[in-house]
Amino acid sequence: MSNFINPSVLAAEALDQLEYELVAGNLVYRDRSSDFAASRGLKVGDSVQIRTVTDFRTDTFTAGNDIVAQEVQQSSTQLQIERHFDVSVTVGARERALNLDGIRKEIINPAMVSLAQKIDSYLLEKIIESQGLYSSTTLLDDAADIALANRSAILQQISKVGRIGLVNVDLEATLLGTDVFSKFDTRGEPGVTALQEASMGRLLGTDWFSSVNMPSNSDTNRTTIGTGVGVLVITSPTQVENLQGQSVITTTATTVGNFEVGDKILIAGAKRSYTVATQATVGATTIAIEEQINENLSALNGAAITVVGSGATSIDYQGVFFNQGAYGFAAPPLDAAAGDKAGVAIANGMSIRMTEAYDITTKSTIWSFDMLIGGKCIDPRLSMLLGNQV
Repeated sequence: MSNFINPSVLAAEALDQLEYELVAGNLVYRDRSSDFAASRGLKVGDSVQIRTVTDFRTDTFTAGNDIVAQEVQQSSTQLQIERHFDVSVTVGARERALNLDGIRKEIINPAMVSLAQKIDSYLLEKIIESQGLYSSTTLLDDAADIALANRSAILQQISKVGRIGLVNVDLEATLLGTDVFSKFDTRGEPGVTALQEASMGRLLGTDWFSSVNMPSNSDTNRTTIGTGVGVLVITSPTQVENLQGQSVITTTATTVGNFEVGDKILIAGAKRSYTVATQATVGATTIAIEEQINENLSALNGAAITVVGSGATSIDYQGVFFNQGAYGFAAPPLDAAAGDKAGVAIANGMSIRMTEAYDITTKSTIWSFDMLIGGKCIDPRLSMLLGNQV
């Protein structure tokens, strides 16, 4: 290996190329790597706890009356290192004799294309953790339905500032086939770009992207949609149920039908839906949810609880609206391998390690590029699935 081509240089080149190839990995919040900054010897299974912002209620003060103080009731979640990805390549005398440009072209670039696909696929598995859901029998196939999806995102308080719409290639084709995306007289120059370059760009307060690594319908298909109906219970003023940070929705025993695992349930007057964790049958007084309650429900005593898409045969998740902070992505640095030539590159919330080792059993030199990855929907309030009802 030439003196100027060392593991640290190759690791830096690999990290630069990896960042270029990522789609989902470039759209989510990556500074979560700093949460692991004080740890060494990291491995799959290590985690940190992340607390989310409290949702407070604003009261109207009346002279002569006491104020009502609210407790700080935060929800929290765990971000765990779940994957250790590796791309290892056997290199011979010819590859070792290449200059840096040759190594980049023949080894680093194709290795990072593969790694980026793996990372994006892993991160996009996390969209199922979204708290919100907009579903339609004509998902985003005209301006009216796109506007309704936008309305749903606004009601869920997914800010237009930095809002991202990430869809699969089927839904991308649907969007590019609509007049609102591709006609000059409705969109101006971006419509021309959409026709010429198949670029969706920004529309209705959303920056649109697509990925071939979105989960397939078979991965996200909800084939059993519940028909449950309930009523929220708040025992004011001594409320002990339906508090922020709890993972159970308390309801009356008048529930009709079942709430099925994976159902998105709506509480009338609440900002967001919640995801059913375990089946709740007729007569249930509680509904276990995947998320912790992350908004103030104290004024919603007696509110109806229903299932999003109730009556549909299935719902296929084909995309997601989110703000960047909805998802956490951690790629903390690995320690350099002892006894081998190794370099670790760190930049922009990501890290990759490059190791050169000689395998005596095969009489060959191995170049290994590896990294730790953890991802999660950190704040489900800021993410909304796009589902096609069947």
